[in-house]
Amino acid sequence: MPKRSNDFQKIILHLQSLTSPDYEVKESHFLKCSITGQMREVDIVIESNLAGYKSIVSIEVIGWQKKKGDIEWVERMACKHNTLPTSTLVLVSKSGFTKNALIKAEFHNIVTLTIGEALETDWSNWVKSLGRYEEISNNYSCRIDTKKYESDTGPPEIDGSRIFARKDINENVGIKVIIDWILQNKHLKDAIFSSIDKNSSRNYTIVYKPNSPMYVLETNGNFREIASINIDLKSRQKTFHFDMSSGSFRNNDVAYGTHAGNNSNAIITLLKNGQSPDEVTGYIEDEEGLRVITGKLSGIEDNKHK
Repeated sequence: MPKRSNDFQKIILHLQSLTSPDYEVKESHFLKCSITGQMREVDIVIESNLAGYKSIVSIEVIGWQKKKGDIEWVERMACKHNTLPTSTLVLVSKSGFTKNALIKAEFHNIVTLTIGEALETDWSNWVKSLGRYEEISNNYSCRIDTKKYESDTGPPEIDGSRIFARKDINENVGIKVIIDWILQNKHLKDAIFSSIDKNSSRNYTIVYKPNSPMYVLETNGNFREIASINIDLKSRQKTFHFDMSSGSFRNNDVAYGTHAGNNSNAIITLLKNGQSPDEVTGYIEDEEGLRVITGKLSGIEDNKHK
């Protein structure tokens, strides 16, 4: 995670990304002061260009545990952004704002946000049950074997980057799409998940033989039918223990938590997007980077039954 960031800023970054999926959300972004020319760091920036008009939403975050955002902080932020190309300034405080801070923010047309109470009781109850999250991460290499023809004088030279469902140059998908589709097979995922020991890794070889013809292109432009797609897979299982909290952000039920382990730290951020509490979209981020979570969280288990 970037050194300039903190846990609460990272959580707000992810929540903003989840609730604004059509916009690029940038963390620790720099904007130029119109007076001095100095580049000033802003916690989170959202830039958009609609009908030729550029708009910049700047978000500043404080994660004070017990102290509310006060009038002094609001005034500092108003002064800072007065000479930056900020169209809309949003201030987010983990513990809310004092009365005078809210009055001053309204005077300066500043939007104030905090993470409020969960909108639905079933969501907050579900989040309370969360704790252990088990994740499978995969690294793989791939080899494509093609069918042999009597006219072959040696192994064919193929371009394995694209796969064709039929002999039509315009109808193809990248090999990564096919591999991801294979690895998302529920039976395969369940078999891998059940065979890996906790916090360990294991190697697999997966051979996929198409039920209907699939093709690759030879370097000479001819189509060659695929016999099998062979995937050498290294899967690693990781277990996180998150200290979870529920709430609402921009009229959405959300949840977030942090994991502090011996060798790694992690943050999880979830947005409820279905009728059932466990239908979510979210992110998990640790030293290995950012991953997207979608669908039902079958990997998060209820601590009450441990």
